[in-house]
Amino acid sequence: MSSRRPLLPYAAFVALSLIWGGSFLAIKVTVQDMSPTALLLFRSISGLVALALIVLALGKPLFGPGWRGRVIGFAIMAVTNAVIPWISIGWGEERISSGLGSILNSTTTL
Repeated sequence: MSSRRPLLPYAAFVALSLIWGGSFLAIKVTVQDMSPTALLLFRSISGLVALALIVLALGKPLFGPGWRGRVIGFAIMAVTNAVIPWISIGWGEERISSGLGSILNSTTTL
């Protein structure tokens, strides 16, 4: 830990906690007006746009060499790590509180 900024890691932890917890509250509010599938599409497209802008701002190519050979692996990873969990969280938060949803989501590492 840097002696000049001893509170920086704690501030980063608090900021990350607010962002992470706030996303579950936003999901809870959003699924009242939108289906979980539409929410998944919105989250995915906004993430794609944000990452594409970052990559383009860094001056890197959006697709590196050899990307065609990895498309199937990326598609499987996208379905198992994004599509299924995000639809499940959206579907679940139609039925339970956002706090319980975030707690249940955190148990996936157990």
